[in-house]
Order: sequence, then C-alpha cells, then structure tokens
Amino acid sequence: MTIKQKLLQATECHNAGQFKKAEQLYRKVLEISTDNMDAHYLLGTILNRKKEYTEAESHLSYVLKENPENSDVRLSLGISLIGQKKFIEAHHEICSAINIEPTFIEAYTYLAEVQCELEDKHGALQSYKTIIGSIPNQVDAYVKLSSLAEELRLPDEAEPAYQRLLQLQPENSEWHHKFGRFLISLSRFDEANRYLKKAEKLNPRDCNTLFDLGVSLQYAGRMTDAMESYRRAIQINPKLLGKIINQLPLAPTGQLWLNPVELIKHLNSSIP
Repeated sequence: MTIKQKLLQATECHNAGQFKKAEQLYRKVLEISTDNMDAHYLLGTILNRKKEYTEAESHLSYVLKENPENSDVRLSLGISLIGQKKFIEAHHEICSAINIEPTFIEAYTYLAEVQCELEDKHGALQSYKTIIGSIPNQVDAYVKLSSLAEELRLPDEAEPAYQRLLQLQPENSEWHHKFGRFLISLSRFDEANRYLKKAEKLNPRDCNTLFDLGVSLQYAGRMTDAMESYRRAIQINPKLLGKIINQLPLAPTGQLWLNPVELIKHLNSSIP
C-alpha cells in the first residue's frame, strides 16, 4: 500500500469517527514519510481531541512552519496551547487565524475563551457579539454573552441576550431563572416574579428557583407569598435554611430569630 493509499485510509477512518485507528494509520504514514504535512496536521487534531496537547503542539508547529498562512492549522495550534494554559501564545495563534480568515467564526469562540482567561472580558464580549452576528441562533454564544455582560455590569447588553435565549428556548427553566435573578439585581421585582414563576412551573423541584422567587416576592412586599416559596425551598433542600435566615434576619417582632427552629415554625405557621 502506498503512502497516498495509507493516508486516504486514515482520513476515511478519521471522518468515520474511528479516531484510534486513524491515529495508528497517521503514525504509520509518518514512519515512512516523516515530513508528510497532512499526516502531521490530522494527527495533531486527533491528539487535541484526546487532550494530549503537548504532542499535538509538536505536530502542528511542524506544519505551521511550512504553512504559515493556514488558518485551520493556526487555530488547531491555538487549541493545543489553550489545553496547556499557554494563553498568551494561544491568543497570538488564534488572532493570526482570524487575520488570515476574518469570517472564521469557530476561531472567535476560542478567542473569547482566551480573552476571558487573560481578563480581557470586554474583548470577549465583542467576540461573542461577532459570533452572534454570523450565527443568530447560536445559543451558547448568547449564554456566554449574557453572563459576561451581567458580570461587567452592562445591563443593556445582558437583557437582550437573555430575551433572545428565551425566544430560542422558551421552555428552558434555566433561562427563565437566570433572567429573573438578573431582573432582581435591577430591582424590577414584578417582572422578576413572572420569569421566576415560569421557571418554577417548568421545574417545580428546583429549590434555588424557589429561593430566588422568595427573595423577589419579599422585595416586592408580598411576604406571605415569599414565606410560602421559602418554605417549599427548604422542604426540598434543608441546607437552604442558612440563606433564608440571612434573607429574613428579623422576626415579625422586629427581633433577631432566636434559632433556626423558630424560623421553621414561623414558615410553617405562616401558610394557611
């Protein structure tokens, strides 16, 4: 069998998801032809997949010397470097890939990851917006964008991202819950209540949703409903009692709760 035939067989296995066999065949090709660029590159991608990043870097760096304008090779090398936590070097390779191919959307995904690691969160925000500009239904990009914008205290960026998530996955309780918590942070409690109640309806056993709904109802001045939500939360997860005590530090008398048992009694007695 010729080298060309071995390489063809290896790529067929690779494309079929038979990675172990493909790896063996790529290595056999390199035993015969040590400078075969296709074998080095494709073996490097398999090694990335196996998280054997150091060896992957070696193969991909070898290819890059001969093909410095290949954006796929640069991105694959960037992935190897990310796996080794060499974020500055990874940033260079991924940016180079984008400079070669400005519409390389997959590269922007990895660029955003590296930017976050390098504390360039505003840069990462822009990268996610670039992804969304090309793939409007990319759920993961909206998830990362909303979370990052909230962390950076950019509500005008976070809110439309959450709303788009809810349009794309209207029955996902997690997005309703997160958006409700976000609205609590903006003191928009009536709106928060609506989204948290929807989250509760979709996932009635989520104690964290019930706790946050209690918080929102409490801030909205609806204490009876808040106590009901807190009571249900600790029925599901008694460990939430400490958080509830911090959220409800005062008894109706205006005094601190004497102990958790008294608070539990009050929660139970406050519901008809």
